[in-house]
Amino acid sequence: MLVGHTLYNDSTVVLRELTQNCIDASKLKKHELIAEGKEISYNPEIKIKWEEKTRELSFIDNGTGMTLEIIQNHLLKVGSSRYQDDGFKKKYPNFSPISRFGIGLLTCFLIADDIDILTKSSDSDKAILLKIKKVHGKYLLKYLSVDKVCNEIRKHGTEIKLYVRADVN
Repeated sequence: MLVGHTLYNDSTVVLRELTQNCIDASKLKKHELIAEGKEISYNPEIKIKWEEKTRELSFIDNGTGMTLEIIQNHLLKVGSSRYQDDGFKKKYPNFSPISRFGIGLLTCFLIADDIDILTKSSDSDKAILLKIKKVHGKYLLKYLSVDKVCNEIRKHGTEIKLYVRADVN
């Protein structure tokens, strides 16, 4: 439904969707620190990397990262946006996200069959690796120790790696 004459007819929309997710996670991290009254030494960083040889497209941010609850209740449910959740709105009434519809992950399948998501929340001492194979709903989820995580997200953040299909320009 995302392609053709329905919702999206341009596969580059994945760039916008994942970049918006990175921006929202970074904005939320800063918002959380301000709400906690902590000194703001947080410097948001978003990196987008393309590896031509392996056809890997990565989006990395040092934002909030995701907990297992966020992954299960929002990321893996099409149309469920964490930012539209009543509990989230109550906790963060002044937060205004860019993304709203809960379809960012689904757009990834416009260009890739396999996706790896590595995420680390400040609320956990472990990172979560989520490997998604095709759009059929099968995935592998496992916890990793922090020393197996890249420096950009070691404290908190997310890396989404798309294995771009050969037929995609």
